[in-house]
Amino acid sequence: MKKIKLIILTALFLIATGAMAQERPSRVQAKRDPIEIVQPDSSFLTIYLRGDEWHHVRMTIDGYVIMKNKKGFYCYARENCKGVIVHSCRVAKNPENRSKCDWTYLKRLDKNEKLKFIP
Repeated sequence: MKKIKLIILTALFLIATGAMAQERPSRVQAKRDPIEIVQPDSSFLTIYLRGDEWHHVRMTIDGYVIMKNKKGFYCYARENCKGVIVHSCRVAKNPENRSKCDWTYLKRLDKNEKLKFIP
């Protein structure tokens, strides 16, 4: 019986010592280089990752925040009526592939500084 108690106490001591010895993670910035991803429709999108392990964001190369929708497409982010940032229904594209309608939509997003970051 004493051997079992000794084994249990030793195991608890080792677990506690190991937990205290672990270092806290330091802040790590997201990769600064552009990343080319493939959308579900096989189109390419170049994005940046910004932030650290607590707050991060994906953005287009010209600074529009994007979020993934349920279908797997990256869409431009927008602020809803409650002030929450959500994805829009407009699929994100590289600047050279945007239509006139895309540019018109993005002009409305320019008014909200929460959704425009400078890479």
